[in-house]
Amino acid sequence: GVREDLVKNFGISPHKIRVIFNPCDPDRLSRQATATLSHPWFDQEMPVFVALGRLTAVKNFSLLLRACALARRETPLRLLFLGQGELAETLKQEAKALHVEDVTDFPGFKENPFPFLARARALVLSSVQEGFPMAVLEAMALGVPVIATRCFEECEELVGQGVNGVLVPVGDAPALAAALTLLARDRDLARRLGRAGRERLEDLRPAKVAARYEEVFRGEGRGNPGPSPRENPLFC
Repeated sequence: GVREDLVKNFGISPHKIRVIFNPCDPDRLSRQATATLSHPWFDQEMPVFVALGRLTAVKNFSLLLRACALARRETPLRLLFLGQGELAETLKQEAKALHVEDVTDFPGFKENPFPFLARARALVLSSVQEGFPMAVLEAMALGVPVIATRCFEECEELVGQGVNGVLVPVGDAPALAAALTLLARDRDLARRLGRAGRERLEDLRPAKVAARYEEVFRGEGRGNPGPSPRENPLFC
């Protein structure tokens, strides 16, 4: 998406652009995920889904609450929102109006959210729009499947439909509810998707991503000459 923006709106030649995804270190996250977790929901059998991010409009957590209300008609589940923001009280009131206040919780911002994420049935990304959501990489690093709206350009490059997660249309509460229901009911499927996500993330380890930058700086890879600062001021 950023590449297309540079070409379309800034006149940069596509031959001078290489797309390199952000890195993620699964070993570091796995260590952080071992921290003590005291939330009572994770001591019970009912599946817990986790949403990470600021409680703001672009994350569209209202959609997720509506999907939760639909899904719980079909199967038991719980939903945990890790974040803070201007819509905190509004979302709590929406949860109450939808009669899901007993299966939703808003613990606020967590400096280390990974013990929660590692124990979740899935990460849920309900956003209207995203750039490159690191939460998706973090879930994959921890072997957690992803349910995501198609809200960012690279969604299908990261989240393979039925491979390491489930993709749904932006703003579609019934489709999101169906995805929640599917993974809430099928623990084995969730585990298979999570394992595939961890394998996909191997390509995004810091050392491998750093090597791709080195290729660009050395003028290697894909037969493209490495742009010099004179040719492309973006490299200055």
